[in-house]
Amino acid sequence: MSNPNNKLYFAHPMSMYGTAEEALLVDILTDIGFSVINPGDPAVAQAFGAYRDGNPNNYMQFFVDLCNACEFGAFCTFPDDVQADDVPNAVNRVGAGVVTEIESFWARGKTVFWLQAHAGVLRLIIVKDWTGFTCLDVPQTRAMLKTINPNYKSGK
Repeated sequence: MSNPNNKLYFAHPMSMYGTAEEALLVDILTDIGFSVINPGDPAVAQAFGAYRDGNPNNYMQFFVDLCNACEFGAFCTFPDDVQADDVPNAVNRVGAGVVTEIESFWARGKTVFWLQAHAGVLRLIIVKDWTGFTCLDVPQTRAMLKTINPNYKSGK
């Protein structure tokens, strides 16, 4: 059962939005006691659309504001087996938006979990910085999203 005092922002690639994997991770995080704020939730997407219309040049602030309302952050990386043009062939690649969101937690001294799901097991690993990760820039992130979902359209 979730605890409203344990608000956790779940940062993850847009390619996970609306998937069974996303739903499973949200359910598990809720079951272990977090009240999950999911940017992939349709209600959040609707609120974001309205925000972006009024803030076309600084729309990431919407997500940082959501993060600032949470005590915990959690994130997923892109799948290691996906390769895209002009993107480093590396493990633990983190999209540009996720980087911005998670850094807002570290700036406030909050706990951040890296979510690793494999073979039905979910591990929450406390992460203090980006050591061991490859942080992608915006064009690289968009290339990954387009490789995973050829129908992906950038918000810009």
